[in-house]
Amino acid sequence: MPVVAIDVDGVLNPDHPATARQLGYQPHEYDGPDPAGQPMSGTVWLHPDHGTWLRELAQRADLLWCTSWRPIAATWIAPRLGLPNDLPWVDLGQGGGIRFGRQLKLPPLYRAVGTRPVAVLDDEFGGRDPDEAAARTANGHQTLLVPVNGGTGLQRQHVDLVHRWLDCLVEQASPLPQRPAKGGSDRRRRRRSSAFDDADDRQAVKVLLTASVIRFSENLGCYRANATRVSSDPPP
Repeated sequence: MPVVAIDVDGVLNPDHPATARQLGYQPHEYDGPDPAGQPMSGTVWLHPDHGTWLRELAQRADLLWCTSWRPIAATWIAPRLGLPNDLPWVDLGQGGGIRFGRQLKLPPLYRAVGTRPVAVLDDEFGGRDPDEAAARTANGHQTLLVPVNGGTGLQRQHVDLVHRWLDCLVEQASPLPQRPAKGGSDRRRRRRSSAFDDADDRQAVKVLLTASVIRFSENLGCYRANATRVSSDPPP
């Protein structure tokens, strides 16, 4: 099963409360220990649609918390989105943030998932992260980085991109058409099942399987292999 790694702050909990309210996020008051056991309180903005979208992804991939909230994401965030409270989480060690052009959460995440395909929903990536993700993909460990605008949080276009990536994994794993048995008619060919039916979509398969970070283009409605980011709507 592929893995979808989920951040909380900036992805499920936007950085701008006024914008979050306009976009339909709902406030939840947290008052309890932080991951280190120290008292912490504050408002967490969560969107009900996010639970629906993540449950869609959970039907096709394993969800994994990759956030400084650590086990609190599973026990406190998840139930408020209608998600199971026993989803696994990554032990981030020294925590997240960017250092020397790298997101510090990615190395422990990559160790945790091993060779499994992984898509990462996060609002922070360093300048070197796309190249390292591309190298992982080239080595057969499919990796998709999906940058999310921390001001607006997770949007449907990010989830749709992960779905398209998952479609490509299915396409890649589909068996190739077999040659007709000796003496059989060359006209009889078994059609391979596919999530993509036309030439343009088959080309999209090649694009998504070779690019680690894809730019979503609303104007063209397509994915470009030479892109490095996913565009996010700026805060209003």
